[in-house]
Amino acid sequence: MPMIWFLGALAAGYLTLTAGMYAGQRSLMYHPSDRAPVPSLSGLPEMQAVRLPVEDGVELFAWWRPPVREGAPTLVYFHGNAGNLDDRAGRARIFLDQGYGLLLKTYRYNAGAGGAPSEAALIADGLAAVDWLAAEHGVGADRIALYGESLGSGVAAALLAEGRGAALIVDGGFDSIAHVAQGAYPYLPAKWLVKDRFDNAARLGDAHGAPKLIVHGGRDRIIPLKRARALYDAAAEPKRFEILEEGGHSDLYDHGMADLVNAFLAEAFGPRKR
Repeated sequence: MPMIWFLGALAAGYLTLTAGMYAGQRSLMYHPSDRAPVPSLSGLPEMQAVRLPVEDGVELFAWWRPPVREGAPTLVYFHGNAGNLDDRAGRARIFLDQGYGLLLKTYRYNAGAGGAPSEAALIADGLAAVDWLAAEHGVGADRIALYGESLGSGVAAALLAEGRGAALIVDGGFDSIAHVAQGAYPYLPAKWLVKDRFDNAARLGDAHGAPKLIVHGGRDRIIPLKRARALYDAAAEPKRFEILEEGGHSDLYDHGMADLVNAFLAEAFGPRKR
């Protein structure tokens, strides 16, 4: 009888843990920041802080600068699940110095935007951002390079699948959050419990014609390299996969990522015009 009690308590504890992880998964996935950083204080005085309206009343916070070089694309940058825009200022400086347009937006759970996160909501926010570019600045999908960093790759891939960009850059991305979760929690049926699955592999498998650059760090401990490789294998052509062997999850620009991005964009959007 004591063994039966022990096994029953063990089963009850496991079910309680599983239920708790299911109920609290979005708090594990999304990490809000209330700050609305000022571009000039991050060394980007040429960028403008803007608010992008979404149909449900949310106003997304973003930094914006149009392209200053003739023929240059505009990058729409979707950052990872944590941090804020000023954490990406170093990358933004690289893009701006190349003359690209840049819309660096944060998420509805950041900067007082007033929304709750979910996969559907974040994708709707991404669509609102490219709609804003078209309506306010005349930037069409044929001049947009979608850039997805980590979690942001899920938003960028969804937009590419809907034809809302001409090229895609994936930085520390994955095939699906369900697979990432299962690897992180092997003792739980995690892949069956994930609400926001961000199935990048399925979406990019249908995204024919648009060039894709997938870059991953060989020492990434957040998103295992095999998840990026699975994404590359599933993606439709044309595509390119680069492994920066010494790179981790968030330091790829310390290991040559800028050169890969610039070469990819030059090829995807034609020769530079000076």
